[in-house]
Amino acid sequence: IITGVNRNTEITNEGDSLKNVVVNTTLNGNIIIIGYIANVLDTTIKPFTKNTLRKAVFKRIANTDKPRKNWRLYKVSCLDGQTTQPEFGSSKVRIDKIEIYRNGEPNPSYTLTGPDFNNIIFVTKLFGGAGLLQLDRNEVIKAKVYTTSQMTEIDYVAFHSSKRGFGHKRTLFDFESQTGSGPYNRIFSKDLIINGTHKLGAYNAHFSATTHESFYDDDVNKFASDVVGVPFKVTR
Repeated sequence: IITGVNRNTEITNEGDSLKNVVVNTTLNGNIIIIGYIANVLDTTIKPFTKNTLRKAVFKRIANTDKPRKNWRLYKVSCLDGQTTQPEFGSSKVRIDKIEIYRNGEPNPSYTLTGPDFNNIIFVTKLFGGAGLLQLDRNEVIKAKVYTTSQMTEIDYVAFHSSKRGFGHKRTLFDFESQTGSGPYNRIFSKDLIINGTHKLGAYNAHFSATTHESFYDDDVNKFASDVVGVPFKVTR
């Protein structure tokens, strides 16, 4: 449950035709866990703070007395975020790479390499759409998420989107493999179906990696999560 949102925007000019924007967002909330302890139904509430960062560039397309008609979104980055309270997410589990496979191809159509995902910049469709993930209705894609974890227990990786877009608001990934003896390099994957009724246009999808103890330990000081937001466009 989100209880508060604070957004800070920094704008710098690049000549008179570009505006570079950095958006820092702080989310405060509570994760509510309901489960059994010694066969007794119990509820644990874990307060958390999460910070996210995204970059954008606006481009001047006109010079009128109506600013809304003068500027258009030109470039946008992935969103990069993590919990900062009670634990720093990336100090426990970190998303390192995301691969998107289309049409059953053996090689990924898109590869997003972190851990600083906000440095991955896409050109919006209006200006050519270079690098932007472009998908179709009814398409089945495979997403792979690569993580580095300090935790011996397997973490949880999930895909978050609107229910009408992919059929689920939160989809857990399947654990594939791991190497290392601490830290652990892990791979998770999931087939995702884009709804046939998905509206055309530009959207955002989010991938998260969260420690096992965030959900299965009643210690309120154990909650760590890393998140990456990816813009994409449904074209047909």
